[in-house]
Amino acid sequence: MHLYLLQLRSRRQLNFKLDARGTHVLDNLNRLAGTDQPARPVHGTLDHFLEHVPPAAFAQLRTDMVRQLIRNKVLEPARLQGYLVAALDGTGLYAFGRRHCEH
Repeated sequence: MHLYLLQLRSRRQLNFKLDARGTHVLDNLNRLAGTDQPARPVHGTLDHFLEHVPPAAFAQLRTDMVRQLIRNKVLEPARLQGYLVAALDGTGLYAFGRRHCEH
């Protein structure tokens, strides 16, 4: 899941990407888990943790995040004729180096 979200090609890259300066990954993980860990867990530990999170929790997280953005009026400058506009990019979900079928 992390590989898809962060658009990485290998699990090893995940360790480097999450340790990059300014990512606040460790701070956010500690806040979400209610812990005070001194170091960020490696990708295998994160995957194991996320395997136990029900899919509905991610759907609720997305809803909560959008509600918070609306409540804090972060999206106000992006209104179009009074409506909030959301742009979604669904490209790149599947990619093939060669044609995989006739369709």
